Amino acid sequence: HAVKEASPLNKAFRIAFGGIICALCIVLMLCTGLFPFATVALPALAGLLMVSLVIEFGVKWAYLAYGVVAVVSFFLTPDKSAMLMFVFFFGIYPIAKASIERIRKRMLEWAMKFLLANAALILLFFLARWFLGLTEVMPDIHIFGKFTFLVFWLAANVVFLVYDLALTRVIGAYIHWFKPKYIDRLRRNRM
Repeated sequence: HAVKEASPLNKAFRIAFGGIICALCIVLMLCTGLFPFATVALPALAGLLMVSLVIEFGVKWAYLAYGVVAVVSFFLTPDKSAMLMFVFFFGIYPIAKASIERIRKRMLEWAMKFLLANAALILLFFLARWFLGLTEVMPDIHIFGKFTFLVFWLAANVVFLVYDLALTRVIGAYIHWFKPKYIDRLRRNRM
């Protein structure tokens, strides 16, 4: 079937909305220099903003915005570890989650999500060593003896599970509360 042409007003709304989301993400990433204790929280919040683009305009637009924010963050983010977390996990995972959940086979979806999360964890570990010049990423903690690394890896997977479930709730709140109350109203007023 034929692809429906977007009206100029719709294109303008997409560009403006995408620009606002990108700007907000960049501001959050810049704030990592002001709030160093938010090294994980600010990239996670910036990633949450990608959800709105996936819902409103699809994964293509979200990946485009993610690419813009990732490039700008690479050059401007004061906290390079926060930048790495956004670029290699928090910025891309909400978009990938949308694609993965289209499979509609729960076990396969979870397997792919955990595979993606663990690949990102390993990549971040090696990038932190190389890019940030850290010779030892994990502190010299031996609280669990020879099982310390395993315990941290299991804890990271539990945190990921909680993050994914929380992200699902945020997506539901966006679709059922924020979108009808604000975004749809804004669209109606523009037309």
